[in-house]
Parts: sequence; C-alpha cells; structure tokens
Amino acid sequence: MDAKVRAVTSIAQARVELDRALIEIDNIQVFDPSVIAIVAHALSNYVTVTGATVELLQRKLVDETDPDVGIWLEGIRHAADLMQHSVGRLVSLAAPADFPLKRDYVNLPVMLERLCHFYRTRTDTGQVHLTCTAEGHVPLVLADRVALAVVADNIISYAVRASHARGTVRVQTAAVPGYVQCTVRHTGRGFSAADLEVLFEPGGDASNPTVQSRLPFVVAREFARRLEGDLWVESQEGHGASVMFRVPAVE
Repeated sequence: MDAKVRAVTSIAQARVELDRALIEIDNIQVFDPSVIAIVAHALSNYVTVTGATVELLQRKLVDETDPDVGIWLEGIRHAADLMQHSVGRLVSLAAPADFPLKRDYVNLPVMLERLCHFYRTRTDTGQVHLTCTAEGHVPLVLADRVALAVVADNIISYAVRASHARGTVRVQTAAVPGYVQCTVRHTGRGFSAADLEVLFEPGGDASNPTVQSRLPFVVAREFARRLEGDLWVESQEGHGASVMFRVPAVE
C-alpha cells in the first residue's frame, strides 16, 4: 500500500471513529466543569489556529491546478469544524455557572460563518438553506471564545433541526448600542405561548425528551448572561421562531 492510499484509508477510518466519538459525547451526562474548561480552552485555541491556517492556504492556493489540494484542505477545515463542534457539546454538558471564563477579543461574524459552514456540510440537515450575513460594520466582542461558541452553536443547531426539509435558517449579526446582536430565524414549527413560558426552566429529568429539548436554550442563555449579555426568543406557533442573543461590543 503506497503512502497516498494509506493516508486516504487512515482519514476514512478516522472519520468513522470521530462520528462514533461524537455520539458517545452526546450521551454523556455529567462532567467536572473546571476540568472541561481547561481542556475546552486548549482545544479551542488549537482549532482556531488550524482553521485560520487552512483559510489562508485556501486563499493562497486558489489557483492550484491539482484538484486533490483543494479536497485535502477542505477535509482539514471540516475536521477543524467537527472538533470545534465537539468542544461545544462537551461544554454544554458542564454547568455554565461553574465554567471558568477566559475573555478574549472575538470576531462574532467570522465565528458564526464557520459554524454555518459546518452545518451546511452535514448530511443530516435535510437540505436546509442556511445563510449567514452581517449588517454593516460589526465590532469585535470581548467574550470567552468557548462559551460564545456554545451559545451560537446551541441556537443554530436547534434552528437547523427545527426547520422543515428544505426550510430556511437565517443567521444575521448587527451592531446595536453597546452590543453585537445575533438573530437566528428558522422556518420550523416555532413555539406556542405555553412552550415559551417554560423554555428556559432549568432542571428536571435529563432523560425526559421535553427537558432535553429545553437544555440548549437554558445553557445558551446562562452563558450569554455570564458574558454580560442576554438571550431571548420571539415565536408564533406554526410560523417559525427568532432567537436573539447579544454580547458587549468592544468600544
């Protein structure tokens, strides 16, 4: 077996193992948040460097005639997106109130675009049309990169799941006084008034599907508030929903 075939085989096997690991992570219920924080921040830094490097290489090699180069780079980028998603799932299972924050300057539109790219490349999204735009100049935010990614990923992933096949999810960021605000709109069923009353209620039996469906919102809002921002939902049953969160902008 030559080097190229061996590498391709290894990549294919690694993808199978990664998919299995993602399922196992989603099924784990309890973690020590302090340990998770250390690992999550370290992995997030590795993933950020890897993703940024791949983007630079893709721009530099845009005229490369060998089609394999583009395929390999896109494979690395997809792996980085998967790792970032995995970090977010791990942190979502920790207690947000106990998760130590490490604030940094973050370009939220770039983070959101990378998350949207991840969901566009997944095969289980039911061909949902996912767009990501920014209105005018959007300043940096001062936030914990991992916690902010959890907020955004929880909301976007829910919107993708809630949308009907061939539905639409629109992610939009804009500057508002003192904050950067993100709005995630989806064309799914939406929430009834009764749903909205209990949407952010914490606690309950973790094996209960209703409790599980609330968990992404509970975790996302708690992290948003710890970042000195907020998160809220506007919806009418049968007409989709809009989930908004905002975090302080860098003056």
